[in-house]
Amino acid sequence: MYAAKPRSLYLKYPGALTAQPPSEGTYSGNLPHLIGLPELSVPLYSKRSTPTVIGRWYTPFAFVREDEGNSNTISNIGDQMRQSLIYEWSLKQWWEEMYSCENGSNREDRNDNVVAMDVRVKRLVCLVRGMEADHKGAGLHRQDLEGFRWFGAGEMRRVGGVGLSLGVYEKLRGLQERRGWFDHNNGEKEIRVHGRKEIESGTQWRRFGCYVLVESFVLRRMDGTLLISFCFRDTNRIQCKWE
Repeated sequence: MYAAKPRSLYLKYPGALTAQPPSEGTYSGNLPHLIGLPELSVPLYSKRSTPTVIGRWYTPFAFVREDEGNSNTISNIGDQMRQSLIYEWSLKQWWEEMYSCENGSNREDRNDNVVAMDVRVKRLVCLVRGMEADHKGAGLHRQDLEGFRWFGAGEMRRVGGVGLSLGVYEKLRGLQERRGWFDHNNGEKEIRVHGRKEIESGTQWRRFGCYVLVESFVLRRMDGTLLISFCFRDTNRIQCKWE
């Protein structure tokens, strides 16, 4: 998955159209070089921060298939073209609460300056038309003869499914495997996060929250209809705050 060079660069240097991209730097086209971290500035009563779009791309319909769920066959290609000739991919980041507590007598740890937590975090969630699917389990339809990887939730006949060309899917997979997605950590679906956090505050605190970074690829039609999203909770990027 790549970030595009500005049009002005091609106008000034036409040879850039065929030149190999550099391995590093702003024009390397490699998203991990460009991606930063959003600021955690939410109040503690919020379950998550406002999503930040850090990348946006467009994919022709030839690389996406839609099954509307009305039959065992794939939707007619002509109908799909009329619905959306182009599909939009976006990559978003936000902080999501994974643990919170209040400073009360019901806490197991009575040390007022230390918070102990032990939670399990689901690493990767795939949503198809708003319903959860599993890219390894029953929700995944087998790869078809045209080279598409199918995702579905529940009964695909009822909910429908979304097919991604292997080229598109492997680009997503390659990018995010380098950032910890998919089969990292021996394919564990959940990660245990535990530890103790000492609150460095000279005043009495009332509420504590721990947030994990979420990165999500989202595919939509050009009319805004959500088709599929992959949400990854990066347990290597955690921030805590209190008030």
